[in-house]
Amino acid sequence: MENLEDTDLIRAYANGDERAFELLVSRYVGPLYRFLFRLVRNAQTAEDLSQETFVKVWKSLKRYDPSKSFKAWIYAIARNTALDALRKKDPMTFTALEREDANGDDLNLAIDVEDTRPLPDELAAQEETAEALDRAMAHLPPKQQAVVLLHDAEGLTFQEIGDSLHESLNTVKSRYRRAVERLKILLNTEK
Repeated sequence: MENLEDTDLIRAYANGDERAFELLVSRYVGPLYRFLFRLVRNAQTAEDLSQETFVKVWKSLKRYDPSKSFKAWIYAIARNTALDALRKKDPMTFTALEREDANGDDLNLAIDVEDTRPLPDELAAQEETAEALDRAMAHLPPKQQAVVLLHDAEGLTFQEIGDSLHESLNTVKSRYRRAVERLKILLNTEK
């Protein structure tokens, strides 16, 4: 059942198979949490928003249009849930101390002949770059952040993003272009 497409799982759930919805949740819980964490920059808030997103998905699953991308649909719900929370909660606390390793792994930096992992100085440089990008992303408006994250981090096409946000393809592309230009400026001023 794990190999079924999203729409097949939705159909199975509609026919009474509770496990099908559990599989959808397990398929999207990690990526949605990461997406929401990048939007709100708070682990607890991202966890709460993930749960709220899945409740909304569960409640509106009957209204899902199977001719559209489920991935785009669920990310639109997550984005709207995050934007609602950002509007309600003013100001929101942001902290870099709550970041977690994306893989949940401890980094063992022991050097071994077979070790292909990056060296500590490379890891430090990567972390600095990631932190600079996080700081720059925080300066983008939420709609631009969402388009960048949906496209670059989650792999949605501009068309899928446009469909999920109910915006034209040109609007999405324009918002993405403006966001990338702004990020370049912000990153260059930080050097």
